[in-house]
Amino acid sequence: MIKDLENRLQEAKDLQTSLAASIAASQAIINDNNTKIANIRNTIDEINAKIRNLRDTLDALNKSANTLEVDVSRARTDLSVAQAKDKTYADQIKDFQNQINVQTPKLVDDDLKKLRVLIDNLNNTIPQIQNQINREYYYCYGAGKVDTVTTGSVIVYVVKGEAFGHYIQNAYGQTVSAPTVVSGIDYRLQVVDPFSRIWTAKYGYPLANGARTAGTGSGSFSCQGGNSGSSGWGTISSVSNDGFWVNDASGKSVKLSVGTCSRVESTS
Repeated sequence: MIKDLENRLQEAKDLQTSLAASIAASQAIINDNNTKIANIRNTIDEINAKIRNLRDTLDALNKSANTLEVDVSRARTDLSVAQAKDKTYADQIKDFQNQINVQTPKLVDDDLKKLRVLIDNLNNTIPQIQNQINREYYYCYGAGKVDTVTTGSVIVYVVKGEAFGHYIQNAYGQTVSAPTVVSGIDYRLQVVDPFSRIWTAKYGYPLANGARTAGTGSGSFSCQGGNSGSSGWGTISSVSNDGFWVNDASGKSVKLSVGTCSRVESTS
């Protein structure tokens, strides 16, 4: 019996040792959990602080939005001025080019080479300037910040679908009953120049008959008479050198003439 009791006593001591180790491990876990809980509470406090900061930032952004609306209105005015200057510069460049063509036979080779370098640099700069003007144009008329993709020599402007409807209404009139615009689909727009080599090679020069002289808008319409125009939408049925024939929403055929101030955009 004594031997048996001694064995049982040893087992009890072993159990006591095991329990003591388990208690120590559990205590370590409890201490670790307490540390984690304290860290979580600190994180919660930091998140609450960030939420307060975000609310303050939101209030500041709301105030900035009102200021930006005023800035956008001013930017549209600046854009109109910039477009007028761009047109003036383009006319001046054409005039200078004509003068150069007249004076070219009179130039010595060295001067001619320098002049050609200047012309090439100017021709390389003009598309960059026009690209910036177009980006500002889309921004000011509700398309937001557009992305650009260069395909060969053509710059494509990528407008988000949800912004495309605003752009159409702002740029072409609130009364335009445009077809439904699908949100989430990007619209890839490119500016078509009726005076470009691509256009004139296929359709001819728009002002061949002198109907609308450069810069003056005389003849069929005035570049400065935008308030007298009308707006709408339809389907292009044919293209000629000086404009488009369009079947409007009611099926009526309408002639859209182009001039030096016309802005034409396409999706292909």
